[in-house]
Amino acid sequence: MRQSYIFTLLAAAALISTVLQPAHAGIRCRNDIISTGENKLEVTIKLRACGEILDKTSYVKEKTHKLGSDKTSSDVLVEQWHVRIRERGGYYCYPLVFEDGVLKSIGKWTRCN
Repeated sequence: MRQSYIFTLLAAAALISTVLQPAHAGIRCRNDIISTGENKLEVTIKLRACGEILDKTSYVKEKTHKLGSDKTSSDVLVEQWHVRIRERGGYYCYPLVFEDGVLKSIGKWTRCN
């Protein structure tokens, strides 16, 4: 009975930690890892070893900064890349989001051809 209770607690903790973590902190690309904080050139160079860019879209968004009672805004160039990576014997597609040329997020992967 006690072992069943401990197993249930461990399973619940694993599930909670999976849900609370970001989609991806990095993508393995042969001997490298593509991770947030890298610029577009670094990501492009790493992609040459294991994948390709399927498409790119871009738009400008307004970012508001608040300092005390003052508000300022600036435009930020946002680019979304859809990349295909070959890993573990298959192809996986990831959405990458760059803001002003820096990788800000790596979305959840999907299997693709």
